[in-house]
Amino acid sequence: MKEKWSLKDVVFFLIIFLMVIACVAGKLYTDHRDKKEAERINAERIVGIHIKGEIKASGYYELPYGSRIKDAVEKAGGITENADIDGVNLAEKLTDGEEIIIPKVMSEKERAQSEKININTASKAVLTSLPGIGNQTAEKIIKYREEEGGFRKAEELKKVDGISASKFNDIKNDICVE
Repeated sequence: MKEKWSLKDVVFFLIIFLMVIACVAGKLYTDHRDKKEAERINAERIVGIHIKGEIKASGYYELPYGSRIKDAVEKAGGITENADIDGVNLAEKLTDGEEIIIPKVMSEKERAQSEKININTASKAVLTSLPGIGNQTAEKIIKYREEEGGFRKAEELKKVDGISASKFNDIKNDICVE
């Protein structure tokens, strides 16, 4: 059996419905107002960055908040002919205090050299990544370079106790002293 709604019930539900609509509209208005305020504040903010390397005018620059590395490169006059722009994410957003280094294109020799482990500066963990070099041998390498003032040639590594000629031959292509 169907019951009839009284005028009182209809008015009550109508008031509740209007209150819900008012709350939703108020929330949407507040969100919109807050977003506009945030945009205004961010438009006034700046980020200070230092850009260097293969760039025409290295130095400190201030850019608007939300700028990207591409904008910093343009502000610094663009890249030099030696720049390896593929080594940089131009779309990355800048952060205040950031240092950006635009690398140069490396020759095959330079690339091979940069991938080698410098036995004069490598940590124990890095040295143990070399084939046949364990914790004790890595510690001996570090002790030797500290006592002798570093290695002048990679071949000097054979003077370290535990580095035989065959072990040196296994790692000689993976190390450098520069």
